[in-house]
Amino acid sequence: MDFQAQGAAETSKRLLSQLVNEGLINLTPIKPDDSSRWRGENCVSSETGRWVEVSMANTINLDGRSSRPVWRPNNFVVPVILRNGSNRIIENDPGSIFEFLGPWDTSVDEAEEQIVIELRNSAAIAGKPTLLIAI
Repeated sequence: MDFQAQGAAETSKRLLSQLVNEGLINLTPIKPDDSSRWRGENCVSSETGRWVEVSMANTINLDGRSSRPVWRPNNFVVPVILRNGSNRIIENDPGSIFEFLGPWDTSVDEAEEQIVIELRNSAAIAGKPTLLIAI
């Protein structure tokens, strides 16, 4: 994986974990007996008909839990699949994922546009190779 793709993937995983932990998207297993594939839907806006399909890096066991798990970026595998009806788009750009799952709050469209820009900037910065110099 090249540096830019890796930067986008890491930023997307951080975005997904934050959206789930903040209660902005709700994750449910696609199949009740399989915790490796999950469906994430916006729980802020009314039914958008759009959702993200995401794989997990390791099995998440929710049996017997009295509270929600804390999702970590490394729980997620990217790219994700953006789904709208029968349409499927494979995506790893954090700005596109955030934009697709919205709208988050129709009264702050400009803020959402700025968040998309910042997510893409973060991915670009994370994707720059680092030069280590031994002293």
